[in-house]
Amino acid sequence: ENVVKEKQQTLYGNAFEWRFEFPEVLDENGDFMGFDVVVANPPYGVKSKEKVKNFYAQFYNSSEDIYTIFMQHGLKILSKNADLGLITPITWLTGENYLKIRENISTNFVLKKAITLPYNIFKNAYIDTGIYFYQNPIINSNYNIDTFSFPHRFKPTLKDFDNLNFEKKSLNQWKLNKGLKLIFNDLAVTLQSKEGSGFIKLFEITKSIRGILANKQDYSDVKIDNTYKLFFDGDLNRYTLLFKKYKFVKYHNGLLEKPKDFAFFTGKRLLVRRIISRKFRVMASLANEEFVNKKDLYIYKITNENFDLKFILAILNSNLISFSLTKSSNSAQKNDFTQITLTELRNLPIPNIPLKAQKPFVKLVDKILIAKETDPKADTQIWE
Repeated sequence: ENVVKEKQQTLYGNAFEWRFEFPEVLDENGDFMGFDVVVANPPYGVKSKEKVKNFYAQFYNSSEDIYTIFMQHGLKILSKNADLGLITPITWLTGENYLKIRENISTNFVLKKAITLPYNIFKNAYIDTGIYFYQNPIINSNYNIDTFSFPHRFKPTLKDFDNLNFEKKSLNQWKLNKGLKLIFNDLAVTLQSKEGSGFIKLFEITKSIRGILANKQDYSDVKIDNTYKLFFDGDLNRYTLLFKKYKFVKYHNGLLEKPKDFAFFTGKRLLVRRIISRKFRVMASLANEEFVNKKDLYIYKITNENFDLKFILAILNSNLISFSLTKSSNSAQKNDFTQITLTELRNLPIPNIPLKAQKPFVKLVDKILIAKETDPKADTQIWE
């Protein structure tokens, strides 16, 4: 018994017992009532192991990143009509893996203000952040959220925060967005709402996967034996593969990541770059030769003969798709790692039109491809 007590004292020896430090949060019977105000800048970037996530799951319904646990705990310790102010990464607004935290907030709390901050606003914190103000309401009816987005490369002073020109988004508007994504750009929301019976999702007419992840020792400048496959080591731009550098990679079960079916690396296929351009453009091109590619290139192969691969290429590389996708995805607006996910691409709307109606697009794509084959930097804007 003494040993157990000693272990407990060691375990909680340096603990901060805030019930003693803040007796004001207890009622006359010693029961917890909650704080009137909580302000925090939680940690982020910690991806917990499965065992730890299972432990957190007993108390919190979202543990994708440690900051979402702090969000929920901050809300948990509020008294009624009390306020929580947090600086956190922006990923919870639109990320597929953060749906549960969005459901929790939209159902049980009030998001009063949401401010997306510019790039690099905090020194040595290479992540895109926002400031969010929540309330623990007595009654959670429909309400308006004040939203504001600073220009990405704006350098604000404290005075710039005094008179922000907020735009209002209602809770009902938020709940109508697919996946409960909190999108600030009204035009992007309008475009998404127009996806109806005239469209089909990309995943319904293609099969897709990302490339391989290999160890350094898996690569070679020469083909050692038949297990070594040609590996594309260049770059990809719209309608063209740049710097066609190739080497070889040992294709075996010891790879850190690989598709189950090698056929993804053969035949006609679309390649889409995970990292979008600095101009927030989707980057897609065609491939026909057999070669393996890295996981930063997504692979799409047609499964529906009623769609031409070049037509889909034209849609993916269009200004409209880039605008709609990047404005509705915070991961596609980040400064340090501006990316689109495989899931976001799979859910893109493709106009569901007959092959005959696709031909004008195909002809234009052929002109672009011929020009890019001659000169990868050829100006093809008139056809695009």
